[in-house]
Amino acid sequence: MGLDLSEYQQYLTDYQKQYYNFKGDALGTSQALMLFLKNCGVNTISVKVAVDPASNNKKTLSLDSAAKTLAAAKKAGLKTNVVLLYSDEMTYAKTQTLPTKWQQLKPAELLDTAKNYTEKTLMSLKAAAAQPDMVTIGHDVNYNFLGLTGNDTNEWNGYYDMAQLSQVVTKLDSHTQVALGFATPKVNDFQWVLQALGKVQAKYNILGLTVYPTDETNADIAKLRDQFAQVAPDKQLVVSGVKFAKQSNDKTASVAKQTANILSVACQYRKRSECWGDYT
Repeated sequence: MGLDLSEYQQYLTDYQKQYYNFKGDALGTSQALMLFLKNCGVNTISVKVAVDPASNNKKTLSLDSAAKTLAAAKKAGLKTNVVLLYSDEMTYAKTQTLPTKWQQLKPAELLDTAKNYTEKTLMSLKAAAAQPDMVTIGHDVNYNFLGLTGNDTNEWNGYYDMAQLSQVVTKLDSHTQVALGFATPKVNDFQWVLQALGKVQAKYNILGLTVYPTDETNADIAKLRDQFAQVAPDKQLVVSGVKFAKQSNDKTASVAKQTANILSVACQYRKRSECWGDYT
């Protein structure tokens, strides 16, 4: 059960927000907040990092903000995850904009630049006592990751780049888990995705899906889970992000309802005692 706290540092500094526990007592430090979250059942803190974030994202997607948040989480005994966007802004399935400084690079230079960036970023986090337990390559990635570069001449190229970047992570620290951050594919397309990852010999621990409840049903997620278990029984398929409005216009969908439904899929084949709460 994880939380994305990419905006946390901005809320602290720019907005001067104060956090409280259920009794109304102020949580005066980042350490106090992290311990409170841990006691509530959260076990993982995640942050997103852009290469050179635009001014409106300086605090939310900067490496400096990520390091501060991850360091506080680690000190509280929480697991940590950093999502590397390989962009100056948020990325989505149909929008994987390259960093401004990378857009003039030749295809042969682009992957090397991404590798160097990955290594430098992770070394900076380690120096700040914020080395993550897990590194997620990309966010909401489709076939278009890094603009279809790689050593091939077809649509497999983006996956090849993800595979190469995952190797950078494990070479720096073999204990760091690698996740690939994918947009949720259609059920009929999932075998193609898994074949693509196999073709490029991608080494990863977790395949993380960004779910849009307006597009994917819980039945779809369950089918993807079952397909994945057959092909990659030694790996995990997780819902790494959910994108939906607080409440739909027709009031049939809400944060609480959709989260409860997704949790029910995850818990379908597990003992009830292993699942956290009822989300009521």
